[in-house]
Amino acid sequence: MNLIEFNKKTNPDICFGRYKVINKNSGSKTDSPAWSDNMKINLKIVALNPGIWRIVFARELLNGVIFWPFRMAEDQIFICEAVLKARKVEFRENMVYTYFKGSLNQLTSDARALQDLLPAFKKTIQMLETSNKELVFFLSLMAARQFISGIRYGNLRTKFVLVVLVSKSKLIIRKYFLNSMKTVVVNSLRGF
Repeated sequence: MNLIEFNKKTNPDICFGRYKVINKNSGSKTDSPAWSDNMKINLKIVALNPGIWRIVFARELLNGVIFWPFRMAEDQIFICEAVLKARKVEFRENMVYTYFKGSLNQLTSDARALQDLLPAFKKTIQMLETSNKELVFFLSLMAARQFISGIRYGNLRTKFVLVVLVSKSKLIIRKYFLNSMKTVVVNSLRGF
Protein backbone atom coordinates (compact mmCIF):
# COMPACT_ATOMS: atom_id res chain seq x y z
CA MET A 1 0.00 0.00 0.00
CA ASN A 2 1.44 3.41 -0.93
CA LEU A 3 1.38 6.46 1.34
CA ILE A 4 -1.59 8.07 -0.40
CA GLU A 5 -3.73 4.93 0.01
CA PHE A 6 -2.61 4.61 3.63
CA ASN A 7 -3.56 8.24 4.30
CA LYS A 8 -7.05 7.71 2.88
CA LYS A 9 -7.60 4.90 5.41
CA THR A 10 -6.01 6.39 8.55
CA ASN A 11 -6.44 10.14 7.84
CA PRO A 12 -3.27 11.53 9.51
CA ASP A 13 -2.26 15.17 9.27
CA ILE A 14 1.27 14.08 8.27
CA CYS A 15 2.58 10.73 7.05
CA PHE A 16 6.34 10.08 6.78
CA GLY A 17 7.81 7.43 4.50
CA ARG A 18 11.42 6.28 4.12
CA TYR A 19 14.09 6.75 1.44
CA LYS A 20 17.37 5.43 0.05
CA VAL A 21 20.62 7.40 -0.09
CA ILE A 22 23.06 6.82 -2.94
CA ASN A 23 26.51 8.39 -2.75
CA LYS A 24 27.58 9.34 -6.29
CA ASN A 25 31.27 9.31 -5.35
CA SER A 26 31.50 5.94 -3.62
CA GLY A 27 28.43 4.24 -5.10
CA SER A 28 27.34 3.16 -1.61
CA LYS A 29 23.62 2.72 -0.97
CA THR A 30 21.98 3.22 2.43
CA ASP A 31 18.38 3.07 3.61
CA SER A 32 17.05 5.77 5.89
CA PRO A 33 16.62 4.63 9.50
CA ALA A 34 13.61 2.44 10.21
CA TRP A 35 10.77 3.92 12.25
CA SER A 36 10.11 2.87 15.82
CA ASP A 37 6.92 2.73 17.90
CA ASN A 38 8.11 5.79 19.84
CA MET A 39 7.07 9.22 18.52
CA LYS A 40 10.07 11.00 20.09
CA ILE A 41 12.52 8.60 18.42
CA ASN A 42 10.74 9.02 15.07
CA LEU A 43 10.83 12.81 15.33
CA LYS A 44 14.55 12.54 16.09
CA ILE A 45 14.97 10.55 12.87
CA VAL A 46 13.01 13.23 10.98
CA ALA A 47 15.10 16.06 12.46
CA LEU A 48 18.36 14.32 11.58
CA ASN A 49 17.12 13.40 8.08
CA PRO A 50 14.53 16.09 7.31
CA GLY A 51 13.91 15.75 3.58
CA ILE A 52 10.41 16.86 2.67
CA TRP A 53 10.17 14.63 -0.40
CA ARG A 54 9.11 11.57 1.62
CA ILE A 55 6.20 13.22 3.45
CA VAL A 56 2.49 13.42 2.66
CA PHE A 57 0.60 16.32 4.25
CA ALA A 58 -3.17 16.62 4.70
CA ARG A 59 -4.45 19.56 2.68
CA GLU A 60 -6.20 21.07 5.71
CA LEU A 61 -2.93 21.07 7.68
CA LEU A 62 -1.25 23.24 5.08
CA ASN A 63 -3.60 26.20 5.54
CA GLY A 64 -1.40 28.94 6.98
CA VAL A 65 1.85 26.94 6.70
CA ILE A 66 4.12 28.67 4.20
CA PHE A 67 7.19 27.61 2.29
CA TRP A 68 9.73 30.32 3.19
CA PRO A 69 11.79 31.67 0.24
CA PHE A 70 15.13 30.32 1.46
CA ARG A 71 17.53 28.20 -0.58
CA MET A 72 18.69 26.27 2.49
CA ALA A 73 16.59 24.73 5.28
CA GLU A 74 13.30 25.94 3.82
CA ASP A 75 11.97 22.38 3.94
CA GLN A 76 13.13 22.06 7.56
CA ILE A 77 11.16 25.17 8.56
CA PHE A 78 8.10 23.89 6.68
CA ILE A 79 8.32 20.49 8.40
CA CYS A 80 8.73 22.13 11.83
CA GLU A 81 5.70 24.36 11.32
CA ALA A 82 3.62 21.43 10.06
CA VAL A 83 4.62 19.16 12.95
CA LEU A 84 3.81 21.94 15.45
CA LYS A 85 0.34 22.22 13.91
CA ALA A 86 -0.39 18.49 13.42
CA ARG A 87 -2.69 16.50 15.66
CA LYS A 88 -1.99 13.06 14.15
CA VAL A 89 1.37 11.97 12.70
CA GLU A 90 2.00 8.54 11.13
CA PHE A 91 5.21 6.77 10.08
CA ARG A 92 5.31 4.12 7.32
CA GLU A 93 8.11 1.86 6.11
CA ASN A 94 7.34 2.58 2.43
CA MET A 95 10.44 3.59 0.44
CA VAL A 96 9.26 6.62 -1.49
CA TYR A 97 12.38 8.50 -2.58
CA THR A 98 16.04 8.12 -3.61
CA TYR A 99 18.40 10.87 -2.45
CA PHE A 100 21.76 11.35 -4.18
CA LYS A 101 24.77 12.64 -2.21
CA GLY A 102 28.21 13.67 -3.40
CA SER A 103 27.23 15.98 -6.24
CA LEU A 104 29.22 19.19 -6.70
CA ASN A 105 25.93 20.88 -7.67
CA GLN A 106 24.43 20.54 -4.19
CA LEU A 107 23.64 23.79 -2.39
CA THR A 108 26.17 23.10 0.36
CA SER A 109 28.81 24.13 -2.18
CA ASP A 110 27.10 27.53 -2.80
CA ALA A 111 28.21 30.12 -0.21
CA ARG A 112 25.37 32.51 -1.12
CA ALA A 113 22.75 29.79 -0.63
CA LEU A 114 24.29 28.89 2.72
CA GLN A 115 23.60 32.42 3.96
CA ASP A 116 19.90 31.45 3.85
CA LEU A 117 20.64 29.27 6.86
CA LEU A 118 20.71 32.48 8.92
CA PRO A 119 17.01 33.43 8.59
CA ALA A 120 16.07 29.74 8.72
CA PHE A 121 18.00 29.33 11.96
CA LYS A 122 16.31 32.45 13.40
CA LYS A 123 12.89 31.02 12.49
CA THR A 124 13.73 27.65 14.09
CA ILE A 125 14.89 29.40 17.27
CA GLN A 126 11.58 31.33 17.40
CA MET A 127 9.61 28.08 17.11
CA LEU A 128 11.83 26.47 19.74
CA GLU A 129 11.20 29.29 22.20
CA THR A 130 7.42 29.00 21.88
CA SER A 131 6.94 25.24 21.45
CA ASN A 132 5.55 22.77 23.95
CA LYS A 133 7.90 20.48 25.87
CA GLU A 134 7.13 17.48 23.68
CA LEU A 135 8.63 19.14 20.60
CA VAL A 136 11.63 20.92 22.16
CA PHE A 137 13.99 18.03 21.33
CA PHE A 138 12.75 17.84 17.72
CA LEU A 139 13.12 21.58 17.12
CA SER A 140 16.44 21.66 18.95
CA LEU A 141 17.79 18.95 16.63
CA MET A 142 16.64 20.96 13.59
CA ALA A 143 18.36 24.09 14.96
CA ALA A 144 21.55 22.14 15.75
CA ARG A 145 21.54 20.63 12.26
CA GLN A 146 21.21 24.09 10.67
CA PHE A 147 23.91 25.53 12.92
CA ILE A 148 26.40 22.75 12.18
CA SER A 149 25.69 22.91 8.42
CA GLY A 150 26.41 26.63 8.47
CA ILE A 151 29.59 26.21 10.52
CA ARG A 152 30.74 23.32 8.36
CA TYR A 153 29.98 24.71 4.90
CA GLY A 154 29.36 28.45 5.32
CA ASN A 155 31.65 31.34 4.59
CA LEU A 156 33.17 33.43 7.39
CA ARG A 157 30.15 35.77 7.54
CA THR A 158 27.67 32.88 7.86
CA LYS A 159 29.76 31.25 10.59
CA PHE A 160 30.14 34.50 12.51
CA VAL A 161 26.44 35.40 12.38
CA LEU A 162 25.41 31.87 13.45
CA VAL A 163 27.70 32.09 16.47
CA VAL A 164 26.23 35.51 17.35
CA LEU A 165 22.67 34.15 17.00
CA VAL A 166 23.44 31.18 19.26
CA SER A 167 25.01 33.49 21.83
CA LYS A 168 22.12 35.99 21.78
CA SER A 169 19.50 33.25 22.08
CA LYS A 170 21.48 31.65 24.94
CA LEU A 171 21.06 28.26 23.26
CA ILE A 172 24.70 27.49 23.97
CA ILE A 173 23.94 27.22 27.68
CA ARG A 174 20.85 25.06 27.22
CA LYS A 175 21.48 21.38 27.89
CA TYR A 176 18.92 20.24 25.30
CA PHE A 177 20.68 22.23 22.55
CA LEU A 178 24.14 20.94 23.54
CA ASN A 179 22.77 17.38 23.52
CA SER A 180 21.24 18.04 20.11
CA MET A 181 24.57 19.34 18.78
CA LYS A 182 26.28 16.20 20.04
CA THR A 183 23.61 14.01 18.42
CA VAL A 184 23.94 15.80 15.05
CA VAL A 185 27.76 15.53 15.09
CA VAL A 186 27.71 11.82 16.01
CA ASN A 187 25.08 11.19 13.34
CA SER A 188 27.12 12.96 10.65
CA LEU A 189 30.27 11.04 11.64
CA ARG A 190 28.31 7.83 11.05
CA GLY A 191 27.57 9.03 7.53
CA PHE A 192 23.89 9.87 7.78
